Amino acid sequence: MIAAAWGTSRAYVYKLIKKGLDISSVEAATAWREANAVNGIGSKGKVKDGATPSGEPKPENSYSKKKRVRLRTLQDSLLMAITVEELCAAAVIDKATSTASQNFVNSYNKAHQNRVETEAAIIKQQKERGELITAEAAKAEMAKLASSIISLLRSMPKQFAMKVNPSDEILAEMVLSEGIEALIEQIQLTYERVTS
Repeated sequence: MIAAAWGTSRAYVYKLIKKGLDISSVEAATAWREANAVNGIGSKGKVKDGATPSGEPKPENSYSKKKRVRLRTLQDSLLMAITVEELCAAAVIDKATSTASQNFVNSYNKAHQNRVETEAAIIKQQKERGELITAEAAKAEMAKLASSIISLLRSMPKQFAMKVNPSDEILAEMVLSEGIEALIEQIQLTYERVTS
C-alpha cells in the first residue's frame, strides 16, 4: 500500500521499515520519510547527519556508509534465511490478493529452499562436531549410565550396613537392599518409558 502510494518498490519500503519507518498509515510513513531524508525525497535513503533513521543520535562507532552484513555463523545465516523467507511470504500473499505473479512465488520458493538448506547445514555441522548424536547412540549412552548407577546402588547396602545399624548389620543390609531395589525398579521403568 505504501509502495504503491509512493510509486516505489516494496523492497525500498522494506528497507525503510528496517530503519524505523512508521507503517501505521501512508501519511505516517510519508511524514517519517520526509523527516529522515537529507536532500529531500529521492536521496537514496540518506538520513540527517548525527542521527539514525528513527531520529536517535548515532552511536560513536557507527559508520556513515552502509555496512554489509557479515554472517559469522550458520545460525546467523539461518536467522537471515528465515527473515528473507518471511518477507517473501508477505510479498507473495500481498501480491496474490491483487494480481498473481509467478516472480513473487518463485522468490518465496527460493527463500524457503535456502532456509531448508541452511537448517540442514546446521544439523550436519552439529553432527560433525559431535554436538548431535543419533537416537540409538543416545539410548546406548543412557543404558551405560543406568548400568553404572545400578551397580553403584547395589554395592551400597554392604558398604553402609555397619554404619547404619552397628548392632544388626544383616538387618540393615536387608532394609537398604529393599529400598535400593525399589529405586532401581523406578530407574528401569523410567528408562524404558524414555527409550521406547
